[in-house]
Amino acid sequence: MSTTQWILSIVLLAWALLRNLGTREVTRGTFLLPLVIVGAAGSYFLFPLPTTGNDLDLVVAFGLIGVLFGLAAAAVTRLHHRDGRLVADGPAAANIPGV
Repeated sequence: MSTTQWILSIVLLAWALLRNLGTREVTRGTFLLPLVIVGAAGSYFLFPLPTTGNDLDLVVAFGLIGVLFGLAAAAVTRLHHRDGRLVADGPAAANIPGV
């Protein structure tokens, strides 16, 4: 991996971990911003989709692992209403799958 890819990966991981901690109001941006960021990062990392050797198998396997970790993090995140607004409470345990 190039230095740019390492920096981008570390920044994305740090952003995701910090974003999921604490109590935050759930808004439209809560859903749209991560989709935009994942789309941009995915197009950067997967532009020439590697299909030689075992590369495609690894992409699919780690994609599935990412989905499972996301589901595990969602399972420990609690949603509740506060003052008529939907609020998500992301405990530190929600970040364990990401690390």
